Amino acid sequence: MKVTITAQDHPLYSQQFNLCGVSASDKGLEVTLNLPDGEQLTIRSNLTDYFMISDDSTSRTLHLLDIEGLCEIAEFVDQAKMEEVE
Repeated sequence: MKVTITAQDHPLYSQQFNLCGVSASDKGLEVTLNLPDGEQLTIRSNLTDYFMISDDSTSRTLHLLDIEGLCEIAEFVDQAKMEEVE
C-alpha cells in the first residue's frame, strides 16, 4: 500500500512511499515508510493520507497490546535479563 505525505511543510510533501508498518508511540499513531534509498522513515500518521486511503484489500485493524499483554512481555524480559546475569 502506498502512503502520501500530506503535510505541506514536510520536506517530502506530496511524495508517495510504500507502507512498511504502523505503530503507537507517545506521539500518537505512527507509520513507517520505505524510502527509495532503502532507508525507513517513521512519522506521525496525521502527516500522511493513511486514514484517507480506501483499500478493501488492506485491513486497517491495529493490533496493539492491551495492558495485560504488555505486562506479560515485561515479565518475560525481566526473566531473560535475570537468566543472562546468572
